[in-house]
Amino acid sequence: MYNNSILISGDTIITAGNTGDINNNYIHINYANIGTGNLTNSDTLFFKPERLQMESDWNILFANFNDFIVRYNEDNYIGFNYLDSAGSTVKWKSSVYSLNKNTLAYGDINIDTFNNAFVGIYNVNDKIFVINQWKDPDHSGKRTPNFEISSIDKWGNMRVVYQAINKNRGTWNMIRGIQDDNQSEATFFINRERAWDFRGVPMQYETDIMKMDTNGKFIWSAKLNYTDSLNMLGCQFVQKKNGNLLALWNNWEYRPYKHPEMSVLTAQRNDSCTLHFAEVDYETGKVIGRKSYRKYLFNHVTLNSGFLKSETVQVFILTDAIKVADGVVWAGYRSFYQRKLPLRIDMPFLFKTDFSGKPIWYRDYFVFPDSETDEGMLLNSFLQTPDGGFVLAGENRDFSRTDVQRSILVKVDSFGCLIPGCQKADNINEAWQKKCELYPNPTTSNFVVTLPHTNGTWIYKISDNRGKVLQSGQLIQAQNPISTQNLPNGIYQIILQNPKTSYNENHSFIIAR
Repeated sequence: MYNNSILISGDTIITAGNTGDINNNYIHINYANIGTGNLTNSDTLFFKPERLQMESDWNILFANFNDFIVRYNEDNYIGFNYLDSAGSTVKWKSSVYSLNKNTLAYGDINIDTFNNAFVGIYNVNDKIFVINQWKDPDHSGKRTPNFEISSIDKWGNMRVVYQAINKNRGTWNMIRGIQDDNQSEATFFINRERAWDFRGVPMQYETDIMKMDTNGKFIWSAKLNYTDSLNMLGCQFVQKKNGNLLALWNNWEYRPYKHPEMSVLTAQRNDSCTLHFAEVDYETGKVIGRKSYRKYLFNHVTLNSGFLKSETVQVFILTDAIKVADGVVWAGYRSFYQRKLPLRIDMPFLFKTDFSGKPIWYRDYFVFPDSETDEGMLLNSFLQTPDGGFVLAGENRDFSRTDVQRSILVKVDSFGCLIPGCQKADNINEAWQKKCELYPNPTTSNFVVTLPHTNGTWIYKISDNRGKVLQSGQLIQAQNPISTQNLPNGIYQIILQNPKTSYNENHSFIIAR
């Protein structure tokens, strides 16, 4: 099961995603208890042709986006793609389905007879907004993607709000999502990805934020990126109480011909990529401040195993963001590399900042730390739970079973802790630079903890990824050897605490013999 989108209804987590067999893809609906995570109901073959009243062969398939399920007007709606045939022509179409009524909703949302791809469904100012993509041939016979945003009121009346028609091959305006405006019901924001040719190469792209009214009138566009040489990877944004927007993205590669050391016609990796933050003025769309988190993240991410610290490239794939009472929690996944199989593990992460962009905490997670074939978790979406914590939804793969994808739910507390109490190692005032060092990492039988000073006795606790404390002791020297001979291979956490100053640090380390 993959491409998971979630919502919370009462005490139930509803997860919608793709599943299937050798012949067909289906929509899979899971219902889980929000307190325990236990599955309460599952409808694997939820959609059959006869339940959609379709006579022709078809095959349901979500597009590669995450906003497929929404709660609106006391009902839950799912948007999806299906393969239908008209005469001898087979085409992709889009539709919206009511879970509560168990029927199709809102009639035909497709554009003409072109191939349609469903992008997302949203509740914006008490209306459903649907994003649909379609392709029609250009003069060269190639197909270019076009986008349409439609609003649907509670009576089922549909109206086209905005169209992005891309007339030139290699150039497009791709709509990645929309968000309501907390200052006015007459306006909303669009997360737009723009791409264009440069010297004949269609590999230049970036994300901007568009503000427009519900009649489709353009108001402004905010250019987030600070350079024309780097492509942006993903972008998520939220809105502050004063209306300003906060955005986060990754500058992950140099555009063709733009690398400072090589002028080539293909995009090249940016070894200095990291997450970037910007605040956008509500009235004008101008960027009023930017930040880079490269230094902070180098001291907080789980470093690649068997590589130098400088070789841990900060490629973060952002998938979602939630505004909470005292800041923003950004979510996504990153790649963890190691010198054994599987060579790469996808690690979901949460990153919290305050409303000025100052980092508060960062967490990344090994979902199955004891598995030797696990490839991690691709995070698709996440939500805040009534207790202030978060539920992460994604997909898991195992390189020993290439034909299997599993749907995963991960529950963490309000501090982003999978292991309760991990926030005790956070030090917000000094979060930009850890003071203690641990080496070698990975280790085989022991490692050394270097303390910044010997102002009193330090305490250490080693725990596994389930939070069980396996070893503890005191540190009284500037350099303190710690034996790990009694611990099996795996990934561990060590908390270092100075009781006299109340200073804490948290480090991950690996035992690999």
